[in-house]
Amino acid sequence: RDGVDQKPVRSIEQFMHVSTAAGAMVMPFGAVLPAYSGGQFDIGAERLAFPGRTTAQPNGTPVMRMLAVKDQWLNTPYLWGGRSPFGVDCSGLTQMLFLVGGIALPRDAWQQAELGRPVESIEMSTNGDLAFFNNEQGRVINVGIVLEKRRLHPASGRVRIDTLDAEGIFNAEEKRHTHKLCLLKRAM
Repeated sequence: RDGVDQKPVRSIEQFMHVSTAAGAMVMPFGAVLPAYSGGQFDIGAERLAFPGRTTAQPNGTPVMRMLAVKDQWLNTPYLWGGRSPFGVDCSGLTQMLFLVGGIALPRDAWQQAELGRPVESIEMSTNGDLAFFNNEQGRVINVGIVLEKRRLHPASGRVRIDTLDAEGIFNAEEKRHTHKLCLLKRAM
């Protein structure tokens, strides 16, 4: 079709109800909207209206776009391998939020750690950087998105905002460090 975006357009709403001939359909965050154009997309033979926000008309820098939707994920439960508002893991969260910024990240934290440029210290990190955490064997097992004022947006137990320091993630509720910092990267 003429005027249809050639790259996949995705929903950036946590959940969006879309009316179809058969009834309502729920479109989660990150859902691809086939043949999206002018606020409409195709499912089978139907042309449906999508009233929510999408990646079709990016507004601001990639980091601004990502940070604009990050709070929708707060308190989403942890689910190993999850990438949806029903449940998400650490690398699924970074993958979905970076997608809003127009950046495709690989699925696992260790794969994401191979991308981008190293950031020398927490003091030099900025909004949108990735913080990686390792286990006792030195293997990358967790990732979170760095926020201003040395805060971090991880998905561990549930999506939350914790403090990031030179040791790692400090969970104020548990009053302890839960993950050991091993690497900071700038992917954007």
